Amino acid sequence: MEIQSLPLVRTARPLVERETLESTEPNLEVRIGAILSLERIAQDSARDHIQIMKILCAYVRENIGGRQIAMPAEDASPEKWREWGGSASTPLRLDLDMALKVIEDRDPTRKAHEAIATPPYVLGLERLEATKLDLFGRNLEKANLSGARMQGAHLVDATLLGAKLGGAQLQGADLGGAQLQGANLEDAKLQAADLWGAQLDIKTSLARADFRGAAVKNVDLSNVPQITGHLTSLFGDASVSLPSGARPGQEGWPEKWPTFELDPGEFRNEWQKWQADPEAYTPPIENLRP
Repeated sequence: MEIQSLPLVRTARPLVERETLESTEPNLEVRIGAILSLERIAQDSARDHIQIMKILCAYVRENIGGRQIAMPAEDASPEKWREWGGSASTPLRLDLDMALKVIEDRDPTRKAHEAIATPPYVLGLERLEATKLDLFGRNLEKANLSGARMQGAHLVDATLLGAKLGGAQLQGADLGGAQLQGANLEDAKLQAADLWGAQLDIKTSLARADFRGAAVKNVDLSNVPQITGHLTSLFGDASVSLPSGARPGQEGWPEKWPTFELDPGEFRNEWQKWQADPEAYTPPIENLRP
């Protein structure tokens, strides 16, 4: 298969005080056209499909980073990560959005082809530089995201089933509603991550993951026994089902968790108070609520 080389930058020469300054910027129209051409080839040719997925994944990896972002120090407190992570995320550039859509839209036949390859093919997005990016609803099922830098990323409703997230940096990330069943989060850094409505299961690997200052709400952990050792690092309320089956006020209920379900505003306020001083924090009592 021979793919004609396409120009990937265009030259812009703005006139500034009669002097011509040359700069380059991505030629998005050409790039998107090339991506769509690759999509058509992958759809028409099973033989070329995996190679094209490798090209697209490499394109995303190489072009998604490079942004200058002020962020907390790696050893910052969970409170600082939460405050920083709560600010607005950045939309993907159009060509990167298109490349990910092509990857996401693989049909079941092509995914089956990947599974029977020798070795089985997985999306290669390791060490992805996605800090503070808006990845809302993206489907990265079974992708290799090991070592990815996704601090403060907006991953609400993302599909991360079976994804490899070992060593990923997810401090301050919003994982609300994310599907994490079967995902590998070993050694992942999730300080101050928001796991509101996230979905985990017994196959979600959490060994050595750092959940300090993170929060869970409306999460069913009854089939996630491996999270038991992390519960004291997390903040939650009575909307959470625990692996032990313990209910609010019973033995096994985390000491610092309220024993009733907080409304969204209350929950975020109490989460913030707990992060500021977990040891001194006293959860509210329901009949003493203002």
